[in-house]
Amino acid sequence: MDPFDLQLPDGFTIEGYVPAVEGELLPGVSFRDMVNLVGKIISTDTFKESLVVTCNSLGPLLDDAVYEGLGDLVPLCEALRGGENSVVVNECEKVLVPLMYGSDYPLALRPVDIGQLIMDTVFPLFNLQIEDENYCPGVDAVLNSDLTPQQLVVSLMDSWLKIGMEYGSGICESREEVFDYLVPDLSWIDPPSGDFYEEVLAEKQRFVQSWHSTFDLASELTGFDSADEMCSALIAASGDANVTNALVDAIGELILTYLTDEAECKAALGSLARFINILDLDISNVFYQVTGYFSPQALCIVSTAAFRGEADTSSGKSYSFSL
Repeated sequence: MDPFDLQLPDGFTIEGYVPAVEGELLPGVSFRDMVNLVGKIISTDTFKESLVVTCNSLGPLLDDAVYEGLGDLVPLCEALRGGENSVVVNECEKVLVPLMYGSDYPLALRPVDIGQLIMDTVFPLFNLQIEDENYCPGVDAVLNSDLTPQQLVVSLMDSWLKIGMEYGSGICESREEVFDYLVPDLSWIDPPSGDFYEEVLAEKQRFVQSWHSTFDLASELTGFDSADEMCSALIAASGDANVTNALVDAIGELILTYLTDEAECKAALGSLARFINILDLDISNVFYQVTGYFSPQALCIVSTAAFRGEADTSSGKSYSFSL
């Protein structure tokens, strides 16, 4: 039986607590009891196990009635007991993101550490272990790797798709919350009239249009008939490894066809062009300056041939097909 037995009286609060006797830290818990608990926590085999012991022993304290905010830790403890690390991470974010960015900040918009993301996805492929920011020894591991460029691209794409799907499912689950947080606010303009109001209103209308267009573009590029269908698939895959892997394979295969299939390439660039037109951006001249081709179709002819290994670099031939 665990000698540490914390039982709180009705109406107990941290702020109102007065020790009944000297050496009491919590009701019925002496200083010695707490030392024994700390020793038990430190003696566990894993850090995760130590957190579970902490949750089990101090569970009665995790109540907003005891102290405001402690109740937020209950789902985190339940996730720790459940054993799934991904669930623990999600619950941790639910607690920390509002504390760091404000109570109205959508969890789905939590920041992404791109540098850490690259390290987590690229380094394992080459068994790299970079210490003290000394990157050069890792070059030897890369040069001696049996990993082909094609395998590297597919592995990275799979990893990044899984991460993107995780964030995408979060945004899909709270689409209205994220929209309300990002959409320009007009309520502070009083009275609602004048040139400035019209300017902000136009900005809001552009945002609404670009918001829906972004979901439409994402669904088209990932092979879904609508944004709702895409979101349903992402949400269904969340937390289910088998469904996630199947969806990653399907989307990844489609993305690869954009590189090797001329028709699919044209369709993808066509979707992107419609999105840009909706945003009222003129990139026609920029497109030519960057690629040297007058149209996406012309670029697709050359690029897909190159990725199929059929590029003719000696002809010097250029293409200028119109849309």
